[in-house]
Amino acid sequence: MNIFVLIMTILGITTAVAGTVLAAIFLIPESKRANLKGFLKILADIATFRTLYIDKAIKILYVFATLCCICVGFFHLFTGVNSLEGAILLLVGPVVVRFVFELLTMFIILVNNVIEINNKMK
Repeated sequence: MNIFVLIMTILGITTAVAGTVLAAIFLIPESKRANLKGFLKILADIATFRTLYIDKAIKILYVFATLCCICVGFFHLFTGVNSLEGAILLLVGPVVVRFVFELLTMFIILVNNVIEINNKMK
């Protein structure tokens, strides 16, 4: 292994440990989070999973996967090489993608509802 790579790896691990210690001291404790504002509050919300971003990522991935099915299916359909596969991908692909992403979204909605109920019970 190259000595430079080893040194950079050690520096990266050391920096990650220091950042974790600082986050544990300043961002994660509830008493410290009350006084945070701006960017540090956003970092604290990310570090403590106060805000979930996966639902936004799922929506973006859904649009991407659907467009991939449509575009790739369209190009395969009209190139003549894989016309049948293109037609299947063009027609069935978006439906399958929709079912998969609806299942993922249902799970996320369930988690969000449980969090909301938990917050109301406090």
